Amino acid sequence: GANLFIVRKCRRGELDNFYDQELRRAFEPYGTLLRAEMSVDPDTGNSKGFGFVSYDNAESANAALAALDRQEVGGKTMRVEKTSDEVSRGPKTGWGGA
Repeated sequence: GANLFIVRKCRRGELDNFYDQELRRAFEPYGTLLRAEMSVDPDTGNSKGFGFVSYDNAESANAALAALDRQEVGGKTMRVEKTSDEVSRGPKTGWGGA
């Protein structure tokens, strides 16, 4: 698919100053973006540290996944996963072998 789920590694209670603009800048080099959105707390306006990116084709999503998964972007390590749905699932726990 052409949809990616993004999680930025933050400590509990730590604010992440990474929003839609920064997400778009990080993922634009890999193809035509249809969506680049970080989830934001409606009460505070703070980024929740996870979001979604959608491309117009799977090849672009694969290139972004290969380039950005487990890389530091904007001062935090970012986890990038493929997703086949548009449901906001929230961040997964655990980082595997990171």
